[in-house]
Amino acid sequence: MDNTFTKRWQLQGKKAIITGATKGIGLATAQELAQFGAEVCIVARNEQNVERVTSDFHTQGFRAIGVPCDVSNSAGRANLFKTIEQQWGKVDILVNNVGTNIRKKTMEYTQDEYEKLFSTNLTSCFEMCRLFYPLLKESGNAAIVNVASTNGLTFARTGSPYSMTKAAMIHGTKYLAVEWAKENIRV
Repeated sequence: MDNTFTKRWQLQGKKAIITGATKGIGLATAQELAQFGAEVCIVARNEQNVERVTSDFHTQGFRAIGVPCDVSNSAGRANLFKTIEQQWGKVDILVNNVGTNIRKKTMEYTQDEYEKLFSTNLTSCFEMCRLFYPLLKESGNAAIVNVASTNGLTFARTGSPYSMTKAAMIHGTKYLAVEWAKENIRV
């Protein structure tokens, strides 16, 4: 990383939660935030992956905690909130990155598959924002990043439920940006 850039911009003392943080965009986001000095919370369903990534972060000298949970259900989100409330007391950055897809034609989806896509991609994002709202407010200068997709804007052959969840996420992000701006929460 370019030292000139890191001297201009730091996240020392900031607390960041990243869902889906053990691979792909989530892992890259967690690494970037940690490199800028934030303490990160690695969140994913697979306990071994969470432990491995958290250990890797510690080896690199980053401050990190790992919380294995499934944020697509209320019990997983409640467990995560309880842990973060006890360990941190505030959240400066929330990255709703977790997502999944099942690529099929519209008429081939089962109701269970449809519900899985919505609970993972959309409900988790909406409920994580609502659940962590008090801890984001406590920050005094918080940010939420919702990782959507161009599939929420246009046709891309990825399956209609996936595109629907991402379109709703995009619109919900815009809505929360306006509603929560007065609380110093950027969305």
